[in-house]
Amino acid sequence: MNINDLFTCICVHLLACVRERQR
Repeated sequence: MNINDLFTCICVHLLACVRERQR
């Protein structure tokens, strides 16, 4: 497993969470 891939996954998940909360 790549650390960079894991970081990207977390970033996307956090971004989706923030967008959902702002709605």
